[in-house]
Order: sequence, then structure tokens, then C-alpha cells
Amino acid sequence: CSPCVTSGVHTGYIVLSIAMSCCSIGSMTAEAARILIIEPDKRLAMTYAQALRRLHYEVDSSTNAQEAIMAADAAKPDLVLLELQLTMHSGMEFLYEFRSYAEWRDIPVIVVSTIPPTEFESSYGLLQEHLGVTAFHYKPHTSLRVLSHAVEQALAGRRHALGGNGGEDR
Repeated sequence: CSPCVTSGVHTGYIVLSIAMSCCSIGSMTAEAARILIIEPDKRLAMTYAQALRRLHYEVDSSTNAQEAIMAADAAKPDLVLLELQLTMHSGMEFLYEFRSYAEWRDIPVIVVSTIPPTEFESSYGLLQEHLGVTAFHYKPHTSLRVLSHAVEQALAGRRHALGGNGGEDR
């Protein structure tokens, strides 16, 4: 199955929409996957987007929480990559708002932040259980390869949780 790639750039957060094209193997079909990335650093956002495009994902970019919510509303993501340190609204505020919508509660979130993991040791249970954070990556120690692998793992886990079909109808 070969993924299709489209992209768009919004000011603000990075919204990575990763879309796998529908493919048929006999009577089996895999539905497209979408990723929303929220990253205030435009250069870093471009780097993430390029790496994910090489993996044949669809990528949209935005640098703030409000635009990311609008982007998610326009095209429901299957995964979110999130920097916690944002302007205007923090990544935590984004997570609380994002999770307030029933249709987005099951979407995995990967935190990729400049905040050291030691600052989250006491609240990691909250991040995982209540806010759906599936992984935490500290930017200074996270390569594009590690991040790409985390994205692939989270999407595979979501497909498995949804019964192997890649997501519900859009």
C-alpha cells in the first residue's frame, strides 16, 4: 500500500496530517491516516514535515493551538505531535481543549518538547491516562528516525485498537 502526500502551511502550530492512501489486498482495504503536528518553531516544523513526507505522509503546519483546533476540525487527525511550550495557549491547554471533543478522545498524542522529561515524572500518569499522551520525547535527544518510528508505532497501535481498518469513515 503506498501512501499519498499533500501538505499545507498554517501560521502557528505544526499540523501534520499523515494520510495513507486506501489500498486493496483482495477484499481488505486500509483507510487513510492523518497526523496533526503542533510546533511553534517554523524551521523545526519544516524539518518534521520533510521527514514525514519522505515516509509518504500528508503534512499540514500550524504554529498555535487555536489554528490547530480549527485544522483538526477541518480534517480529523489520527495522531497529534505536540510541543508543550506554545505562545498564547500552552500545549497542556491545547490537550484539555482537544480532549473535550468526544470525536478526538481516542486520537493518540506524541509530545515532542523542549521541556525535560524529569519535569513530568509526577504527572506522566495524568498525561497518559487522561490526556491520551502515548509517548514523550525530549527534543534535544530525539532524532527524526526516533520520531518517525514513534509515529509509525502510534498509528499501528491506533489501527489495531480500531479493529485494523485504519480509522472510521471521514
